[in-house]
Amino acid sequence: MSILFRPLFIKSRTIRQRISGITLLETLISCTLTIVILTICFSFISSYLNFSERLELALKEQSELNLAIDQVRETLLSGEVQPGTTAEQLIIKDNIERLITFSLKNNKFCMYKNGTFYLTTDDLQIKQLNFNYATLAKIDSVDITLQNSRTYKLLL
Repeated sequence: MSILFRPLFIKSRTIRQRISGITLLETLISCTLTIVILTICFSFISSYLNFSERLELALKEQSELNLAIDQVRETLLSGEVQPGTTAEQLIIKDNIERLITFSLKNNKFCMYKNGTFYLTTDDLQIKQLNFNYATLAKIDSVDITLQNSRTYKLLL
């Protein structure tokens, strides 16, 4: 009789030993799940940082262009558009009879008034600059296309 119970006893003992320890398969599964979860977390963090960097760059571009347009707006308020003004170049005579020219030079928005003064920095590379006119003497807006193909329409 003791021989019959012996194999049952051995079987139940090996089951108890397996339950009390961690198997290699369980370890591999937990490592795989951890790696998958970490990969997902790092991809979210990377996407957020990339988006944040692009947003910061766009805000910097807009801020710089707004400063340049404010200079054009201020000059327009104190003067009048002159003949010879084209879509690529704006010529204004101010209240003390000086000619002030706004145009694109060396991929930068510049103002010429007794010498060239750049309104944008080297970081902001402009591909195309167009002044849009409501009438011959009144400028309506400025279209600016950057080297990275981003386009801004700034109203005056």
